[in-house]
Amino acid sequence: MLRGHTNVPANRPIEPEASVSRSIGTRSTWHKASRLVVLLVALDLVATWMVLQAAHFYVQRPDKIPPGVPVVVFYTPERLDLDDRVQTAAEVYARHDRRPVICVGGSRPSRNFFGAEEMAADLKKRGVVTADVLTERTSFDTVGNAAAARGLSANSKTLILVTDALHLFRIERFKASLFPSTTLIAYPTAGDVGPATAWWRVHYEMVAYGSELVPDAWRIALLRIVRPWDATAVE
Repeated sequence: MLRGHTNVPANRPIEPEASVSRSIGTRSTWHKASRLVVLLVALDLVATWMVLQAAHFYVQRPDKIPPGVPVVVFYTPERLDLDDRVQTAAEVYARHDRRPVICVGGSRPSRNFFGAEEMAADLKKRGVVTADVLTERTSFDTVGNAAAARGLSANSKTLILVTDALHLFRIERFKASLFPSTTLIAYPTAGDVGPATAWWRVHYEMVAYGSELVPDAWRIALLRIVRPWDATAVE
């Protein structure tokens, strides 16, 4: 054996440079992925804000409302939003002359629940005359809501729609198929909701917007995914 030379056992683990390089590469990959996630979240929030601003810019309450034009109020399972819609419909009724108030949506027959009737009961408590409230038991989405509203209004040439601005924004995009030959007067709710609810509403409307472009069978399948609480309504 040479003096000054140390033999290293063959089975002793030695940290290779390749292992260190892999560790550094893994950390670099995670950092890049993290930055990408942050970027995507930021872009999503910016897009959400832009959609909200566009909806509130294009959908505004009218200065005047024609006399006798029926009001259509749309059901939603979101309690704060529902209360806002019912209150807005009651205010339109109270501030102007008497007119039909048509409640649509929320059909859950397997649960023996009908959202339109719940809204009707609430409207009566807020001063709307019973004879002026009309309800239905069949619709559970915007397409069905529109058909029910047209039927209950005897195909009125003009309708006042009460719902949130995002919903009205989507309805306006599909007016030709939802309300053909009908003049629509949008009357949005105040829409005072928290950031989380606003984010959810924007993304829900994006999915709902896409669902209007596909066949009914696909739309119902999509409805089961994004609104599982409504699944029994379309079985």
